[in-house]
Amino acid sequence: MPTPVYSHILGTIALIGIMTSTILLYSSILIYSKFIITETMLSEVANYIASEITDVGVIYSLGSNVGFYRKLYIPKSVGGHGYAIEIVQEGDNYYLKVYLETIKWVMVKVKIGATSDDIIYNSDTSSVYETELLGRTIAYSGLIYSGIKNPVIICIRKDNGKVLISLGWVKD
Repeated sequence: MPTPVYSHILGTIALIGIMTSTILLYSSILIYSKFIITETMLSEVANYIASEITDVGVIYSLGSNVGFYRKLYIPKSVGGHGYAIEIVQEGDNYYLKVYLETIKWVMVKVKIGATSDDIIYNSDTSSVYETELLGRTIAYSGLIYSGIKNPVIICIRKDNGKVLISLGWVKD
């Protein structure tokens, strides 16, 4: 029969092991829950922007304007993290991808609604273009970040008669 000292040492080690594993399990559940909540908030932002893009395309097709823009009202951060908003093309479909800048695997992808042969979505994330609309300088690209000042959706009729819809920001 083991002496009481050994049984106390083994019992203490077992209790420390159980407490450590319980703390690790609890912490991982909290972190996972935080990312699920953050993903839900990103989904709300993505659905809002995709809806606005669809609305801009429909509104623009009703008129014959040279171009216009619509201001986006998006939060500067989600769950304490900055995020990126990107238009991506997969085959013939366009998607709006919203993801955390620091943890890229926490992301949401939403299909952009109505597509037409006359509408082109800017999925070029490597370049930033500028144009003058309604007396304001607008920069646009296929990618914008959450902390950007004055984010907008821009709609421009190109020389070939097609309509370009892009993410952008007012520079003034």
